[in-house]
Amino acid sequence: MIFIQHKMNFLKRKTLTAIILVTVISLSVKAQTNVSGGIFSNTTWTLANSPYIVTDTIVVFPNVTLTIEPGVIVKFANNKRIEIRQAKLVANGTSVDSITFTSDSSAPTVGIYPGIYLNGGNLSSTFNYCNFNYAAFGIKATVFDTLIVKNSKFNQNITGLQFIGNLFTQVALIDSVNFNSNTNGLIIEDLFKSSINYCNFSYNNSDGFILGNGNSSSQGSVATTNYCNFSNNGIGLLMDLHTSAINYCHFSFNTTGLQGGTGAATNHIMYNNSVNDCIFDFNQTGLYTADIIIDGCTISNNQTGYTGSINRIKNCTIDSNSVIGLSAFNDSVINCSIKFNGVGIQSSSFTALIGNDIEYNTIANISSSTFLTNITGNTIKYSNKGIDNVSGNFLLASNIIENNNFGIILNSSTGTISCNRICNNTIYDLQYGSSSNLDASHNYWCNPDSASLEALIYDGYDNINYGLVSFIPMDTVQCYLATGISIDELQSFSINIFPDPATDNIILELPVKSSKVDINIFSMLGELVYSSIATGQKITLDISTLSKGAYIIEVASIDRISRKKFIRE
Repeated sequence: MIFIQHKMNFLKRKTLTAIILVTVISLSVKAQTNVSGGIFSNTTWTLANSPYIVTDTIVVFPNVTLTIEPGVIVKFANNKRIEIRQAKLVANGTSVDSITFTSDSSAPTVGIYPGIYLNGGNLSSTFNYCNFNYAAFGIKATVFDTLIVKNSKFNQNITGLQFIGNLFTQVALIDSVNFNSNTNGLIIEDLFKSSINYCNFSYNNSDGFILGNGNSSSQGSVATTNYCNFSNNGIGLLMDLHTSAINYCHFSFNTTGLQGGTGAATNHIMYNNSVNDCIFDFNQTGLYTADIIIDGCTISNNQTGYTGSINRIKNCTIDSNSVIGLSAFNDSVINCSIKFNGVGIQSSSFTALIGNDIEYNTIANISSSTFLTNITGNTIKYSNKGIDNVSGNFLLASNIIENNNFGIILNSSTGTISCNRICNNTIYDLQYGSSSNLDASHNYWCNPDSASLEALIYDGYDNINYGLVSFIPMDTVQCYLATGISIDELQSFSINIFPDPATDNIILELPVKSSKVDINIFSMLGELVYSSIATGQKITLDISTLSKGAYIIEVASIDRISRKKFIRE
């Protein structure tokens, strides 16, 4: 009797266990929700019914809101997407219960499903604490209002997030988002405004962030990028925009940290692009840019720190770049510290180097290879070559050039070398390599004895193929210390040219009436094609004899110089 009772108890427990197991399986099956087709009224996807399996394309119809609760997982069948058609998607997870959009495949690959498409409409979709994996586009937006994405992650997509606008109303607010291991992390094109803050872009195969490189009229866009990190991408940030600010960002271990500019840069237009207080280190190239103001940045330990044109680089530290610190064309480099690079500055045409500390660069502090270079007010020390290979029309004034092996290597007599301190360079203070004679008077050589100074100047006395250097009279009052010209004054000397393009005449407008200015016009090959001396504030020049094409006009007063490009039609 006892045996039978125990058996009955055992059977009851077994039956109860079976009932519980069936119930659990039933609940588990019930929790998975297959979804497809149209959503025509406001709908919420709940955690209780998660995961949601997108078995076929979903369309949320106009003016309808789809809300997704924290913790929900949305899985996509291959080649299926969610389209928010002039509608609204609200996916707000939490820091402990995020929302995930991913593939339903057991072996997912990048781009296996299209993703989430926000198409048209004036409703603002929001994403907070969301994860996007394996899509062609985590989010692809073409809406006409604001898109807000915060505290989210885009991993292993072809493109993490793309938002393309029409310059009129669209706003992107992207905050604290990680874009990792995508082909392209973030693409923002032709928006009215974008604000990208505290984001991380890393290990994206092509570009971490593409900004404003779509519609050719993208000058309507205003973009700010603040406190972001760009590391281990092909290009960290690729930009083509006319009004942008990049502040307090860090670019490291990219092929190129920051590349681009306006896409329409010229010698006489400076758009309102700025890069401020950023760090560029351990990239192959730190910056490769055009038409940008670069202020207060640290550019160090790259192969090439910077290469570009029509930029203003000021108050920066350019340090320990193995090949070149700055490779400049038509740039202004002002008040920078440039040290311990292979070559400090490799300067070509139309470059102004003003008030910099350029020291301890291994090969040369400055290597200036062509014409129209303005080198004033710099400290140039402790290199194999202080200034190397200066040629063409140049201005070399008020510099301290000392304690190099070669102080200056100069191959042209068509410029001005005056009021410099040129002292204590081991091999030669000045090595001259042009057949014409050179006027190098009014420089301070730290040596009043002309005979001993002659031994430190290489010219026609050493090689009859070259001209002679005249260094008398020497500066005895050290005029390099008191030029009376501030860096700000040198920057502020600007000229206006109109019309541009022009046919027979151009009007040159100076900021103030001048007693005398020298005016030179150069072809784009550096050939002097026009020269005159003029007075006044508005000056008319006859250019009817010039061939059609692009030219550089140079206006020089006693203490200032300015250059601009113009077109003769």
